[in-house]
Amino acid sequence: MLKVNELESLYSDVEYFEKLAKPIATPFLNAILSIRFFPEYDEYVEKHTSKGSLLDIGCGNGEFAEKMLLRGWSVQCIEKSIVAAKRAEKRIGIGKIKVGEVTEVDLKSSFDVITAWHVLEHVPNPSEFVHKIGLWLKPKGKFIFELPNADSINLWLFRQYYSWLMVPEHIFYYSPQSIAKLLDLAGLHVVEFSFPTRAILNFSLSVRKIVAQKIGTFVANILFIVSLPLSLLEALLASLTGRSEVVRVVASKN
Repeated sequence: MLKVNELESLYSDVEYFEKLAKPIATPFLNAILSIRFFPEYDEYVEKHTSKGSLLDIGCGNGEFAEKMLLRGWSVQCIEKSIVAAKRAEKRIGIGKIKVGEVTEVDLKSSFDVITAWHVLEHVPNPSEFVHKIGLWLKPKGKFIFELPNADSINLWLFRQYYSWLMVPEHIFYYSPQSIAKLLDLAGLHVVEFSFPTRAILNFSLSVRKIVAQKIGTFVANILFIVSLPLSLLEALLASLTGRSEVVRVVASKN
C-alpha cells in the first residue's frame, strides 16, 4: 500500500487526470459503453430523496455537481486534487469546493445528501471517512455512493488478471456485507444495495489481459473481440445476481 503522501503525489499529477479524460476505446466500443440499463447518478439521487443540500465528495471535474446545480440543488464539494478542483470550478463556480482529505476538512454545514462516486476504494482510513459522513449528514440524511464490488464474478474468475484490479489507486475492495459493517460504525444503515451494469466489457478485457500475458497480444485481441457478446451477457446476469462490477449504495443516518 502506498503511503498517504505518495497517494497525494499520484492525485496531484496532471497526467493522471489527462489519462482519465481520454476516450478509453474505439468509437464502436464507446458506443457499447454508452448503453445504459440503469439510472445516471443525478437521476438516482433524486429517485431516493427530495431536492436540498448536497455534498459531493471526490467531485473530480465537477460534471455531477454541475448537473445537480442545474437541477436546483444547493451544492458543495470536496476534492483532494488541486488539479481536479480547478477544473471543477470552471463548471460550478468559485467558492463551492474545499480542497483536501475528508478527514482533514472542517465543514460548518450539514447536508441532506452526501455523495461519493468511486471514492471509498481510494480511502486509506475508511472508518474515519464514514465517521465524518455521519457528522455532516442531517438527521435521516442520505449517503449515496458507488464503488467496485468485491463480490464481482469477474474478480472471482480472473483474480490477479482481473482488468479492474487497480494498484495502487484502489486500496480496499468492499463487498455489500463489509460496506454494511463499515457504515454501522458511523451510525448509518443501508437502505438499498443495487448492482448496475457498469464496466460491461470487464470480462472481455480480463480475457485479453490473461491471454496477452500467457500467449501473446495477437491472440488476446482476437479473443477480446470474439468474447464481446459473452461479456455483455455476463454483465446482465451478474447485475441480476448481485455479482456485478460495482455496487451502488443508499444509506441513511439513524
